Amino acid sequence: MFGGMRRARLFSAAALIAVTGVIAGLAPAAQAADWAHISGSGSTWAQNTLDRARRDIMGAAGMSVDYRGIGSTAGRADFVNGTVDFAVSELPFQTSPEYGGPPERPRGGYTYIPAAAGGTALAYNLRVDGRRFTDLRLSGRTIAGIFSGTIARWNDRAILADNPRVNLPDSAITPIVRADSSGSSASFSHWLSSEVGDVWTAGTSSIFPVPSNGVAQLGSLGASGYVAQNYGEGAITYVEKSYAMRAGLPTAKILNAAGYYVAPTAANVSVALLGAEIGADQTQILDAVYHNPDPRTYPLSSYAYLIAPTETGGIFTSDKGRSLAEFARHLLCENQQLADSLGNAPLPVNLVRAGLTQAARVPGADAANLDIDGCRNPTFRSGETSTSDNTLTQTAPYPPACDRLGADCVTTDGSLWLEASVLPATDGKLSLSVPTGATVVFDEPAIVDGRSVTTGSLPRFSVVDERHVSRPGYTVHSSVTDFISGSQNIPASALTVTPAVDAGSTASGVAAAPAFTGSSTGALFADAAPGGGIGTAVLTGGFRLTAPLDAEPGTYRARMTLTIVSR
Repeated sequence: MFGGMRRARLFSAAALIAVTGVIAGLAPAAQAADWAHISGSGSTWAQNTLDRARRDIMGAAGMSVDYRGIGSTAGRADFVNGTVDFAVSELPFQTSPEYGGPPERPRGGYTYIPAAAGGTALAYNLRVDGRRFTDLRLSGRTIAGIFSGTIARWNDRAILADNPRVNLPDSAITPIVRADSSGSSASFSHWLSSEVGDVWTAGTSSIFPVPSNGVAQLGSLGASGYVAQNYGEGAITYVEKSYAMRAGLPTAKILNAAGYYVAPTAANVSVALLGAEIGADQTQILDAVYHNPDPRTYPLSSYAYLIAPTETGGIFTSDKGRSLAEFARHLLCENQQLADSLGNAPLPVNLVRAGLTQAARVPGADAANLDIDGCRNPTFRSGETSTSDNTLTQTAPYPPACDRLGADCVTTDGSLWLEASVLPATDGKLSLSVPTGATVVFDEPAIVDGRSVTTGSLPRFSVVDERHVSRPGYTVHSSVTDFISGSQNIPASALTVTPAVDAGSTASGVAAAPAFTGSSTGALFADAAPGGGIGTAVLTGGFRLTAPLDAEPGTYRARMTLTIVSR
């Protein structure tokens, strides 16, 4: 939940799960505490993640975050020039930029915070025996040969060795590389140089060398788009998995250190990054990712940084720092629940812990809200700090035996073995997230039929139901105290509450209750019937306070409590 929101509390077995959050209601004279607006720019690879995080934090906490996906290099330049509050990049600042620019030297202190993880996928367009082929397997040496141009045909002995008994065609390979400077090229070439440097001799570069049989395309969209066309048959490229998904392209399984060919699934990337180390300058060290002995490891895994200031200056203030630290916490925690659907992978516990530590260095950060125990990241539960024993390591599926190097799972009668891993069914959690300390400042009052009437809007709050197995449903209840001003009192019944389900909800089967009058004993606010409510329900509502005829003028304060109860 967003930093500062009340933590879930487990009640009696009869009540199952109840979670309480508090919102204070104020009449016109009070002022609401707002999040400062922040802006950033950079990575296009991480843009889906950033855009979803911006939308969610606006809906749940009212925080405004702007982000322009203009490329990592341009984002770092914006940060250096002091025109943005943060940048997102797959690469750290460059002292000798390959694009020929001056050294990238920010004006003040900064740090790197893990923001979005993913695998560099090898997307391809290949037909075997007249059908689209979707089970390509490649070793590091074979990949290096393909992208250096020394392996130029699909039935090359090296590719056949990775794909025994597959009737690969005697057709040309067209490697598609990036024409622009990119973090993807740097990550891919670094892996090639580190792992098969005797075959890949071009070193590490964000500007990828074009092989003699290759084609260069601008951006990941251009590269994946080329491969996806009819004229792209026989082509292969390196792109972020999200772009392969968007283009409808299959991705190759890559041979890992444990001797298994593995796909760039979210679980395999997250498992691989449990081996990621962080240097003294907070940049990633991926040697232990490349050599992670876990059979589930996808070796071509890395993550993008959120680059954050550690000093105020220029356009950056401590108020902005408070917002940025909270936004970073959201990226590390709640936003990771959506990583797989966005084509990325959830950041594992080691990177989340390191990220929260760095977020606390941002001026204005509320360190109390950066506790990993309150982080709703899907790879670990509260109290799980080990990189070897956590929710991720316990639940990530292992590769089938047929994906092991040397395995022969093709029978002589022409049939194939089918092997599937099945995990035990597990239920998720029910939780309520309410903006901490949010206040509802009612509009200026007006006289209607001789009475003072004022209205206000309830800040959006969310109910997240991850209980995909049991699906019991839930109810949301609201109670409100009397409005008090000194010795004066306006009864809660003078308040009319009109609940609503926000358009940003992803949960189905959630219905808002009809309008009701305030009551200290509580009233139904929203309802999810059994079988419904799975996902995120974003709730809001309107207020109308009609003062009694004998009410004294003044500013009145009340407290609203929202409670969620599982059916």
